[in-house]
Amino acid sequence: MPSQDIIIPMTLVHPDYLTEILDGVRRIDDQLLHIFLTLNEDLLRHRIANQTMHPDPNRNAEIREWRLANVARCLAARERLPCTTRVLDSGAHTSDELAAMVLDGIDGRT
Repeated sequence: MPSQDIIIPMTLVHPDYLTEILDGVRRIDDQLLHIFLTLNEDLLRHRIANQTMHPDPNRNAEIREWRLANVARCLAARERLPCTTRVLDSGAHTSDELAAMVLDGIDGRT
């Protein structure tokens, strides 16, 4: 059966959850590429403030406030990443450049 790459976007801020998920993935396939997209805090807050996540304005405001309240916690997760994690700065690259870096990383695993 040919292998297939799976990309799972998420930020895991609880170290035990990160370990559990990464270990589970490695049990299935040891060819794991873990990537963390980082961003300057001010730019991240600006992006969140200007995104629409829900069509209902009240619900969108709730989502925005929750996301803004968790920025520091999510950025701090970088300090607890496994040493094999590839960190990409999404403030320094376009979406296309980041996608190319991820694909290059996938191609470089084997």
